[in-house]
Amino acid sequence: MDVQHNYYIDHSKYRVQLWSKERLPFQPTNLKMKQELRSRLEAMVAPKNTILYACYSSSINQSFDVENILFYNVGPSSFSSICKDKLIFERSFDAPPPIPQTQREDIRFPHYQCYNITTPPSVDCVWEKKKTIAEWNDATFPRLTSYTKPYEVWHSMKQDKISLLDENTVESFFGLEINLQLPDRKSVNLVALLKPLLDGIIASFHLHDGHDIDEITGLLSGLLCDDKKNIRDKLINNRNAILGQRRLVFRYRGSVKWDPADTNLIFCRIVATSASGHEVRHSGSLFEVEKKAKG
Repeated sequence: MDVQHNYYIDHSKYRVQLWSKERLPFQPTNLKMKQELRSRLEAMVAPKNTILYACYSSSINQSFDVENILFYNVGPSSFSSICKDKLIFERSFDAPPPIPQTQREDIRFPHYQCYNITTPPSVDCVWEKKKTIAEWNDATFPRLTSYTKPYEVWHSMKQDKISLLDENTVESFFGLEINLQLPDRKSVNLVALLKPLLDGIIASFHLHDGHDIDEITGLLSGLLCDDKKNIRDKLINNRNAILGQRRLVFRYRGSVKWDPADTNLIFCRIVATSASGHEVRHSGSLFEVEKKAKG
């Protein structure tokens, strides 16, 4: 236990657990903690047909993107050998479990994140699907890499691919299930693809509030080679906007930056398979979650 550096890491080749005094930021003051966590993750082993399960747990109720804490603030490259085709991540509001080698209350830490390599049937999740709100099928775009932009994914979702099962606005936490078909897939790091994929999908369920609409429409029209009228309609039409209205898109350095409500995403399951053809295809669902019963 590294009391001096305010964290503790327990590790094996199939599991890494971090307890910490502070939630891991993108640029931590405690570089030793981040470096050790990265090292332990890179030493993990992922046999064929396994899944990476990741969870952040704390009873401190703060607003943030859980995928940032679990993955981006660590560094996506640390997951390149352990997250190739199946991923589940979630957020728990329970207090962290006790540190394995001690039961002393004076050295409990308020923040906990774990990474398990396991088989799909044995994943013990905190959340489960309560009710499906929306589905989408066979959305396509040319590529999915760490260089893919959220607007490419958003645009693919806005081609009449979404079906609503409930038109009420979702005002609470939600989950996503995403099935990816990647052309001629050789090797992929799903963690490196998360940001554009999630931002684009979640953004497609929002309505832009109209800020800088002419400038943003012009920028997106050029980037997507689509008519300005079509782009404007996709931004401000309230069809499928079950996550509500917000300032969804900002002008940023000659392009655009997206701000969907992904702080309410607390469960996500992604499965990637190989497929013929040259386009990325994806289907999935957005749903209400409820806590899974124990036992």
